[in-house]
Amino acid sequence: MRCFTIFKTLLGVTLAVLAFPPKSNAQDGGRAGAYLRAGVGVRPLGLGGAFVAVANDLTAGYWNPAGLGQLAEPQFAVMYSLLSLDRKYNYVAAAYPFARLGAVSVSWVNYQVSSIQGRDRAGAVTGEFSNGENAFLISYGKTLSSSFALGGTVKLLRHDLAQRSAAGLGYDLGVLFQPVEFLTLGAVRQNLQTQLHWDDPAKTKEKFSPLTRVGAQIKPRPFITLSADYEIMAQGKNKFHAGGEFFLSRFAGLRAGNDGGAMAFGASLLTPVSRHLLSLDYALSRDRIDDGLTHQFALVFKFNQSSPPIANGTTTPAAVPPPPAVNTTATAPPETIVPAKTMLFVVQVIEVRSPFLIIGSEDLEGLQTGMPLRVYQSMLGKETGRYYGAGQTMDVSPRFAILQMNEAKQAEALHVGDKLLLKVEP
Repeated sequence: MRCFTIFKTLLGVTLAVLAFPPKSNAQDGGRAGAYLRAGVGVRPLGLGGAFVAVANDLTAGYWNPAGLGQLAEPQFAVMYSLLSLDRKYNYVAAAYPFARLGAVSVSWVNYQVSSIQGRDRAGAVTGEFSNGENAFLISYGKTLSSSFALGGTVKLLRHDLAQRSAAGLGYDLGVLFQPVEFLTLGAVRQNLQTQLHWDDPAKTKEKFSPLTRVGAQIKPRPFITLSADYEIMAQGKNKFHAGGEFFLSRFAGLRAGNDGGAMAFGASLLTPVSRHLLSLDYALSRDRIDDGLTHQFALVFKFNQSSPPIANGTTTPAAVPPPPAVNTTATAPPETIVPAKTMLFVVQVIEVRSPFLIIGSEDLEGLQTGMPLRVYQSMLGKETGRYYGAGQTMDVSPRFAILQMNEAKQAEALHVGDKLLLKVEP
């Protein structure tokens, strides 16, 4: 039954994507900063650019800097695109989270065309020149509460064309809001006060058109992501983006999207490397400059994370980092500790090692080793859903704990990324 439900979900996403016939994105070419509207990150591009409300990796510095507050580990990524017309489009980024202080990312977006043949007004060849555009993004994002996050990006711009050059500055602002556990809303305003100043005799100023993106993400399960964005341009045509992502296993994922009327597809293969995680991503999408097909490849490193992202399957701004190495082989339970009053803890499953659960939370104050407890599905606030069983805490730290369920089948009924409510009674 569960497989049938997943199949229906994927079929619905695919039909929604195919319902929009492919059309040209080439109208993006020719405008100031057109290369910055091409998008970065292979995973977001495979989702058709519907990433404003997802934004849960280091590419959030571009799509929605508020999403950086979701990062649980340092990340590094490099992207390469195969483009027509001898163009080069590259992206390199690194991000580092500072726990409750938020996260910072630094990104470099490069677009370049070399060996362009120059001609004078009479058509005579005058030599070759190149066109290079670069954007350096410095981004910061922070979760201000369990349901709200805010972030911003400063863009340092450089454009070199033949013998002329220009430099400029710009800003982006983004927000994320999660009204309920399975739904996240996002918005970003890009190119605020963004312009280039040329070094020609006329001191030309080139202004970038402001861009607003609003979006929504739905996660019916940790391994399924459905997203949609609406892109509003101050000058130009508005666009709709939609995408779906499904992880076939902990180490393989597929995605499809609709990028303003053009289809996009992608895939990811993940592998643990020591205590780190390496992801190889691929996307096939339409070129926003000449309307051709574009192949994009990326390597993404997530340090100190030994499980794939699906294992931490949540996009809540309050996502917790992976726990330190723990030993779950002990069989002797600790001495039972009975609390003086009833206590409730909302936690997230980090790892399942039946009959043990490793859970994480922003606040486990009051929880002690040896406390008997009952485990429920966490609904809104402190409301409880399905009852999973009883257990006992084996080890507790400020943000992580190991629970031993009374029966192995109780732990096996849970999945990494599930939200739980722990009830400790006197």
